[in-house]
Amino acid sequence: MIIFTTKKRSGNMKNNRSLSISTKISETQKENLLTVLSKHIPDKIYREVSTGKRRDRVFSNSATLETMVLTATQEDKSLKNSVLLYYRGHQMKRELLEQEIEELQIQAKSEENQLKKRKPGRPSKFDKKLPKSKQEDISLNTA
Repeated sequence: MIIFTTKKRSGNMKNNRSLSISTKISETQKENLLTVLSKHIPDKIYREVSTGKRRDRVFSNSATLETMVLTATQEDKSLKNSVLLYYRGHQMKRELLEQEIEELQIQAKSEENQLKKRKPGRPSKFDKKLPKSKQEDISLNTA
């Protein structure tokens, strides 16, 4: 969570500055609410429902349940709003995963440069990357 600090100049903050700060705080809370909710929903629920091996899908049971709970807390409980909330969460997760992959690739290259010993066999050509389904945007169409 982001905490904003302000300096007092003349006793009270100006109304528009206070409004902008509170707006920024509420926006960050809304964006991070899905991740906060996911921490409080036990994994046991998902394990009981799932049967057998499943692929890691974009619309997983856990993500759908978290979005339903988040939508229940909103004033606008429409399907379009639910899809929009899910879309925002998906975008945030995708950005985090892309950053992690970039960091891992940079770390692997730095380790590779440090070792520089030639290993026997063919060099590895595998680079970590996100699946195509996770890279693409989700459609906001609810039809």
